[in-house]
Amino acid sequence: MRPGPQPQAPGHCERIFFRVSSNMPARWIVAAVAASCALPYPARCTQFDVSPSVQVSGAHPADVHYEVCAAIDPRNSLHLIAASFRYAPDGRTRTVIYASTDGGKTWRASLDSAALDYTGDPSCAYGPDGAAYYTASLLLPSAARDARRMLLFRSPDGGATWDPPDSLTYTDRESLVVDTTGGPHNGRIYVVGSNRIPRGSPGDVVAFYSTDRGRTFAGPGKRPGFGQGYQTASASNAAIAADGTMAVIFPQSSRQSSEMHIALSTDGGASLTAGAAIAPHIVAGARKGAAQNNLNEVPALAIDCSESLYRNRVYAAWVEGVSGRGQIYFAWSADLGKTWSKARAINDNPPGDGTSQFMPSVAVNRDGVVAVTWYDRRNHPDNLGWDVRLTASPDGGETFAPSVPISTGGMNFREDTYLGPFRERERGVTNNQGRGQHLSVAITNFLFMGGDYAALLADSAGKFHAFWVDNHSGTGQIWTAVIGLAPGVQPSEPARPHSDQIPVGAPRTAAPPREAKGPCQTSPPEADLSHSVALELWNITYDRKSGLLTATARLRNTSGAPSAGPFRVTVTRIDSELGDAAIEDAENACPAVGAQWTFGDALLDTGALGAPKTVSFRLSGGRPFADGRGGYRLTLLTLELQVDQLPR
Repeated sequence: MRPGPQPQAPGHCERIFFRVSSNMPARWIVAAVAASCALPYPARCTQFDVSPSVQVSGAHPADVHYEVCAAIDPRNSLHLIAASFRYAPDGRTRTVIYASTDGGKTWRASLDSAALDYTGDPSCAYGPDGAAYYTASLLLPSAARDARRMLLFRSPDGGATWDPPDSLTYTDRESLVVDTTGGPHNGRIYVVGSNRIPRGSPGDVVAFYSTDRGRTFAGPGKRPGFGQGYQTASASNAAIAADGTMAVIFPQSSRQSSEMHIALSTDGGASLTAGAAIAPHIVAGARKGAAQNNLNEVPALAIDCSESLYRNRVYAAWVEGVSGRGQIYFAWSADLGKTWSKARAINDNPPGDGTSQFMPSVAVNRDGVVAVTWYDRRNHPDNLGWDVRLTASPDGGETFAPSVPISTGGMNFREDTYLGPFRERERGVTNNQGRGQHLSVAITNFLFMGGDYAALLADSAGKFHAFWVDNHSGTGQIWTAVIGLAPGVQPSEPARPHSDQIPVGAPRTAAPPREAKGPCQTSPPEADLSHSVALELWNITYDRKSGLLTATARLRNTSGAPSAGPFRVTVTRIDSELGDAAIEDAENACPAVGAQWTFGDALLDTGALGAPKTVSFRLSGGRPFADGRGGYRLTLLTLELQVDQLPR
C-alpha cells in the first residue's frame, strides 16, 4: 500500500489513492478530504463509512451484558461469533455465544446452555480451517480458589453448533488466539493469561498451547525469572505475527517502576521471552476498578499480517492516567517489540474536556490500515456514561484521522436507568462477640466500565467490525457496526447533548420513609443462631426515582445439622452509600436498628432454604455515584443482623 503524491502546501488536501487489491481485479479507494486538513499527511484525508448499529444480543433483551469478545472466520467473513457475560434478572451469571452467518447483519444465540452457568472471562477465535473455539473460566460459587478451571468449547462448523467442553488449567483473564498464518505453527491454539493458582503463586503471564485442535494442551510457557521482583496485571489479548511469533501485552510493576510490557513466544508457546518495556505507565483505573475508578486497565494489541509496507508492525493501545483522567495511549514497533515509538494520546477530545476515555481495541485490515476504538465520555460530563469512537491510521500509526462516533445512543445513567441485577457483595459474621451477620447489596462493579474489554475485527474486504456494550435499548446489550474507508463520506458529530448531563445519583424526589410510632419496640434476644442460619436476599429490585428497594428474603441453614424454627431476624445496623436507608415493612414498624421479621419455618435441613418473605427498604437524600475522591459508590444497602431461634 503506497500513498499518492504529497500535498504541495500546508492546508492543501489532494485526493489520496490506496491500492488495496492483490489477486482481485485492480480497484482503488479514494480517501477524500477529512474534517480537518491541519493534520499531518496522510491521515488528515481519511474518512469513514459507518453502518447503523446492529443488536447482537437480541435473543436476551432483558439480560444485562458486560464485556464482549468477537472473532471472524479467516476463510469466510460472513461468519462471526461474539461472546459476553450475561446477567439474568435473577442475578445468575453466565456467558453466552452469539453467531452470525451474514456478515453481522443478524445474530442468534449459538451456545446458551447450562454448561455456561458460573462462567466468565469469555474469549473466542477461529482456526485456519474455519473451526471456532471458545474459552471461559468456571467459577463455581462453592468451589475453592484452587479448584477453578477453564472450559474450552470447539465448534467444527464455525459457530453453528458446539461440542461438549474440555477442562483446562485456570488462568485469569485468558486470551485465546489461533495461528492462521500458514507458517510452522499454523493451527496452533494459544491460551495466554495470568497465573493465579495455586493461591500464592507469582502473578505472571503464562502460555498454554495445543497442536491437536484443543483436545490437549501443553505448558505453561513462562518467562525467565518467572514472577521474581515484579508483578503483572492481567494480560490482554495475544496476537500472532506474520512469521508465527506470538505476542502478549500486559502492565508490569516493580518497586522501581511501572511500565507497559510485551512478551513474545517464538517456539510455539513452549516459553516466553523476558519481554520489553513499551512505555512508562501510570495506572488510570483498576481492572475491576469501579470501586476505585470507572476505567478498565486491560491493554490491547494487534500485529499487521498484511502484505503492506507495515507488515509485522506491532500496535499497542492502553489507558494512561494523565492529569487525573484516562486517555488512550498508542505506540508501535517495527521490529516485533524490541524497540517502540514514543507513546502518545490519540483520543482527540476538545481542549478543557476533563472526562476519561478507556476500553481501547485495535485491529489491522488487509491493506495495513490500523484502527482503534474506545469508550469516549466527551458527551458525558458525569464521567460515567460513554459513546464509542473510532480512528484509523493508513501510515503505520504515524498519524491518525479525526475520530468519529460509531455507536448510537450510548451508555447513559438517568433516574430511570436499570442498575441491576444486584447482588449480595459481602457476607460474614460481625462484631467481637461473634454474634450477628453482615451482608450488603451492591451494584456490579462492571456497571460504570462495561467489563474488561470490547472488540474490533477486520474482514477480508478490509472493513472493520466494532463490538461494544451500551444500554440505549434499556439494558446493557451488545452492539456492532461495520466501518469502511469510503470516498466522500463526511463524518458527523452528534449535536444532541446526553440527558445524563444532569447530576446523577440516588433519587431526587424519594418518598419519605415510614416512621415508627414511638421508639422501636424490640423483643429481647433468644437463642442466637447467627452462626448457623443466614438471611439471603433474592430477586432484588431498586427504583431510583422512588428510592424503593425490595427483595425476597429467605433463611438458609448453613450448619451441618437441622435447625428448628421459628426464627426471628433483628437488624443491628443499616446503612447505604447512596442515601439514607430506612426499613419499610418491619413487623414491629421499626424503620431502623431494631427492626424485626419473623420466619415461621418449622425445620430447616442442612443447606435448605426457608419460605420466602418480601422485605422493603427506602433510600432518601440521594448521593451521587461519584464520591469526589476518584471513587464510586456502589453499595445500595448494608445490613448487620442477628438470627434468633424463637420458642415454639
